[in-house]
Formats: sequence, structure tokens, C-alpha cells
Amino acid sequence: MRQIPTIAAVRGQVPAGVRREILALLAAATAADAVPPVSEAPLLALEAGDPTWTHVTARIGGDLVAYVAADDARAGIEGVVAPAHRRQGIGRAILQTLRGAPGELRAWAHGDLPAARGFAAAVGATRVRQLLSMRTEITPPTGSSALAAGEVGLREFVEGEDSAAWVELNALAFANHPEQGALGAVDLARRLAQPWYVAGDLIMAVTCADGEGAASAAGYVWVKVDPDDEGVGEIYALGVHPEHRGRGLGAVLLEAGLARIAARGLGQAKLYVDADNAAAVRLYQRRGFRQVTADAVYALPAAG
Repeated sequence: MRQIPTIAAVRGQVPAGVRREILALLAAATAADAVPPVSEAPLLALEAGDPTWTHVTARIGGDLVAYVAADDARAGIEGVVAPAHRRQGIGRAILQTLRGAPGELRAWAHGDLPAARGFAAAVGATRVRQLLSMRTEITPPTGSSALAAGEVGLREFVEGEDSAAWVELNALAFANHPEQGALGAVDLARRLAQPWYVAGDLIMAVTCADGEGAASAAGYVWVKVDPDDEGVGEIYALGVHPEHRGRGLGAVLLEAGLARIAARGLGQAKLYVDADNAAAVRLYQRRGFRQVTADAVYALPAAG
């Protein structure tokens, strides 16, 4: 007989004991599914007590059996049901709670696993986005990465001095990206405060037209080295100012990021890119990146 879960929702700050339970559940699900069930954003929000996120838990007999993080600002959700408690209606019960809010929800399915696809079909969800996970062995540059025109220099990001410029540049570079383009000063500061961040891993491309005038940010590449991901560094983000696209700056920044990963003693690189970003996918493929897995976003119709 199915047991009815007890569902609770907390916005912002989650008690420390509950946070530990959530992290244990996520670790168990990652071990079972070979893919983390949530991305970095909800983990940072959980750690910081971000008031724009709601954290939903489901319990049976006092045990935590499911967790969902809801990004209230963008109506996005991601989470997991414990492997031993799947196909018992817990996901539907949580979804019913979340559907109390008006409008459409968008749910991440990391790895787009068969169970997630089956659940999506059962609740009438439609896949609207795909995020590719790509990897490559780090090799010497395959071709020229010189800029076609302009005077551009690469230098290390300086916290404080470059923070406002980075936020502005990132918003322009990712204007059509629902998560990356929405990062603000607080989001940047949270990431710079993470244990994995090392000064020098964020590289700015600074240009000064004809060698005169005030320097401006033309692009950036950010490298992330997670100690739990042995031997692999991540091209965490790579952005080019719209006014500087089409001149080869993306390739230059990619080479700088790969060089930084190699300098950290790692032989492989990974990254994530939207499947419909054809220009970026081609850039990465030319450099030897190949798709490994894919995440998906499903649109969940509003409750009728």
C-alpha cells in the first residue's frame, strides 16, 4: 500500500539539519543514477538561504524521500525522488503542490533519464530545451586562434575592480540565456566565494580600440576545477560581448581556458552548451569536444 508523503515547503533559509538531509539524498541519487539530480544554482541558493528560491521536501515516516528546488523568479524546478521511493506518486504530489502557483513550470531533467522522460509523458510535459554535456582530451591548439582585428589583451579577473564590468558583460553575452544571463553581483560573489574558485581561473578579454580610449571588457572565460571530478577541468562559462563577435575572440578565449586547465595539471576538459546554440557547438566541436550526455528542460502545463 502506498504511503502518503508529508510535503513541506520553505522559502529562503532551510534549517541546517534539513540541509544535511537534502545533501545526503542528492548524494545517494547521484550514486544510483550516475548523474547529479540538481545543478549548481539550487545548491548555492540552499547554502545561502536565497529568498528567491523555495525548497520542497517530502517525507514518509520521518524519512526524507524527495526534494525539489524551485526558482521562484523563473518558475524553474529541479529535484529528485529517492531511488527506493520512485513510482509511488511522490513526484506527482510535489508537482501538485508547486502547481498552486500561476503559470507554467519548467522542470530540469539532468541526464534526461528514462524515468524522467516517462514522468514527463505521464504529466503532459513537453521537452523545450536540451543542454549538451561535452568533453575532450586537452591537446595543443588545432589551428590559429589569432584575432582577425582589434587590439585585445587577456588578463586575470580582479575581484571588486572588474566585478561590475563582468556582470554587465555577462548579461549582454548571455542575453537570451535564462540562467547565465540573469546572474547579478550577488551571484558572482557567491561563486567567487566557493572553495573551488582559484584566482586566475577567470580570465578577462579587454580591448581598447586603436590603442586609445578607455579599456572595455570584450569577453571572458571562466575555468572551474572541482576536486571531486578527478582529472577534469570545466570551461565553466565563456562569453563574448555582442560587439566583438565574429572576430575569433571565442576561439582565443577557449584556448586560454584550456591552457589554464592544463596548467592546473589536468588532461581533460568538459563544458555545457545549449543544443540550439549552433555557433558555440561548432566552436567546441572544432576543438575536439564531443557530446557525452544531455540534460533536458520540460514545460509542465499550468494546473487547469
